[in-house]
Amino acid sequence: MTSNVMGRPKGSTGAKARAVELLMQRHNYDPVEALIVLVKDGDPEFGIPLDIEMRIGIHKELAKYAYPMRKAIEIEQGAGPITMTIVSGIEGAPGSAIEPDDLGID
Repeated sequence: MTSNVMGRPKGSTGAKARAVELLMQRHNYDPVEALIVLVKDGDPEFGIPLDIEMRIGIHKELAKYAYPMRKAIEIEQGAGPITMTIVSGIEGAPGSAIEPDDLGID
């Protein structure tokens, strides 16, 4: 016997979420924009600047939209050596001296 699971298709918006979206549209409210205004200008209703902890929290929350979290990489013990490449933006091998001629200095 096979079961036929009913419901909304994966990835579609549910009825409650859609109702909230419509309310936000009706009131011309964008929560991300409100957070940006709050972190930049403080509380617009009272003109009170936010303390640093609240500002950091808002910045961290908004950063999730610009820089999504990366998945963790699992490393198994005994899987072999790990090689890391560090890019510093400085020319030459680590520990090597840079001659003034290489920098265009007379």
